[in-house]
Amino acid sequence: MPSFDYLALRNRTDRLFDKFGQNVIFEAHAKGAYDPATGTVASTVTTTVVQGVLQQIESRLVANGLVQADSKLLLIRGSDLAAAPVPATDTAEVNGATYRVVRVDEENPGGTTMIWKVYIHT
Repeated sequence: MPSFDYLALRNRTDRLFDKFGQNVIFEAHAKGAYDPATGTVASTVTTTVVQGVLQQIESRLVANGLVQADSKLLLIRGSDLAAAPVPATDTAEVNGATYRVVRVDEENPGGTTMIWKVYIHT
């Protein structure tokens, strides 16, 4: 039985994001080592411009308490991020508003990341 070509599907998905998505400024925040001399923890911010689609949250997710009522769903092209966004530390800027990542789901059939479903909140 022939295997399904998930890479071709991801390429098609990427083209749809190119056509219908918008630029999103995504910031990955990584904490470094603690400096006892200053009492601070160093951090590194990696900024990446990704293609995304901003959507309203499904009411059932709010009713089940999985997300807050004013949260949004940001779909990010799978090929734009090498690693999963980290809830509570990473941020996304969409249309001039900055949101923090609160939850992440990955659409990854056959080991090929198609879409990151990133739940964000102001």
